[in-house]
Amino acid sequence: MELPLVAFISFGAMLVMAMTGFGEHIVFQWGWYVASIFGLCSGHFAEALSIISICALPLNMIQALHLRQHLNRSLGVTWGVTAAAASVPGVMILVGHDGVQLKVAFGILLLLLFAWEACIEWRLRRPRLREAPPKFEVGAKTLPVVLSTGTIAGTLSGLFATPSPAFTIFILMTNIGKDEFRSTQVFVMTVFLVPVRILVLGGLGLNLAALKYHYLAGFFGGVLGLSLGDHLSKRVSNMQWRWAVSFFQLFFGVSFVCAPYVLPDAI
Repeated sequence: MELPLVAFISFGAMLVMAMTGFGEHIVFQWGWYVASIFGLCSGHFAEALSIISICALPLNMIQALHLRQHLNRSLGVTWGVTAAAASVPGVMILVGHDGVQLKVAFGILLLLLFAWEACIEWRLRRPRLREAPPKFEVGAKTLPVVLSTGTIAGTLSGLFATPSPAFTIFILMTNIGKDEFRSTQVFVMTVFLVPVRILVLGGLGLNLAALKYHYLAGFFGGVLGLSLGDHLSKRVSNMQWRWAVSFFQLFFGVSFVCAPYVLPDAI
């Protein structure tokens, strides 16, 4: 029963990621969490993390190759090195404290990010861009915010398997274009964050080989989602992209915060 479930959740996760750049790990963990409410899987973050990390790695490689013309190399390398180093302690905390409290903390993080984004986008009424802005440049003035984003992204990647909140704040602060962001983020995930995360999980004793069929199911489901998402992404404007990211943060944040009230057991 779990294999079709993994394929279905992976399909949805890669579909959303390909269309918007929103973290496939968040979508997959949410699907794994919802399935656990109905007793279809364990619901453990670490288990979901290992599945989506391994099955999505070749898919992310395909995505990175497809979007390579939009890659911001200097931004990607700076983010990647900083985030990879910061992700190791996060993975260690995840493995040692994988329970309902971690889900609630994750939900609170997403809601805080949504509130911060709402303040900037709505209350302050920052102009919305209908066209992609010029390519972001890493220089002396922008390096501090780039390094800060990479550090926070790496910590969140290790702890919750998602650097997206940090990257989303960067989006709002810089007005980076949709395609440039999607390409650079998937580059960072593929080359730096996911390989480091897999190595740390294996080093901490997680039996990665026990889920080998889950990886295959997730891969095939993800291929379909990635193909469809890349096709549909051409119809998503920069304005629609920002609205979609905000909606996902609110929806998933509320869902995870409600974990103590809906889970059959304290996972």
